[in-house]
Amino acid sequence: MTLRTSFQYVRGTRAFHHTDELDAPPSPADIEWSRQLYVAELYYQASAQVGLGAAIPYYEQDVHNRTIGTDDHVAGIGDCAFYVTWSPWVHEGERKFLDAGNLSLMVGMTIPTGDDLAGEVPGLHTYHIGSGSPEYKFSARYTGWLSDDWVLYAAASAVIDGGVNRTGFLYGQSYDLLMGVSWTPVSLLSVWLAADIVSREQDHFSGIDIDDSGGTWWYLECGVAVEAGRGVTVDASVDMPVWIRVNGSQPVADWILSLGVRYRF
Repeated sequence: MTLRTSFQYVRGTRAFHHTDELDAPPSPADIEWSRQLYVAELYYQASAQVGLGAAIPYYEQDVHNRTIGTDDHVAGIGDCAFYVTWSPWVHEGERKFLDAGNLSLMVGMTIPTGDDLAGEVPGLHTYHIGSGSPEYKFSARYTGWLSDDWVLYAAASAVIDGGVNRTGFLYGQSYDLLMGVSWTPVSLLSVWLAADIVSREQDHFSGIDIDDSGGTWWYLECGVAVEAGRGVTVDASVDMPVWIRVNGSQPVADWILSLGVRYRF
């Protein structure tokens, strides 16, 4: 059994039109914003092949519109998540780079426990605490050991919104491709460097595409994990955007800071 608590802080002060940063964004995108995310997650490895997990998120969010001078603060529980992991070919023995046992699959869903209207930025229909409908996530991850110290890994995932919320809003499907390398120079310390490509289709409102939504974001992620003893691991990472292309005009994140603590018992 593993209990993980994590904290993520995201801040944004810039707006883009397609690939160009805007000096004078349109009013809905002319914002300074920050979002804090706290997550409590419980994971149970039921067998060598199957694991079960559940997570409860809590958000705090501040948005300041620089054009019209309004401020908005919201806080509350987001959409709770449940998932199953499956490693159909896992086996004991020597770790190899090419091995079907290195592949793991995940299927999950969220339930709409968060407020789907709280935090919305008018004109953008973004920054909701909740989605207002179930969401479904599918992912596959491959971890290849080059040696006891070096690991290459890749993960692909998709998130599909299960339906419109009470106002007729529907999130566009999103896709994520993560590729990275991890190095463990000593048994208690690991560091990693990864590229994360996120692509999201346009959102929909009453069946009509929202012009200022969706796009592609490339991030560079670096992180470190330290085993603190007695089943406790502490990790930290930072994600920096290196390339952005959005549909229409949208605010974007400056960087993402993540901290986490895992306790195995």
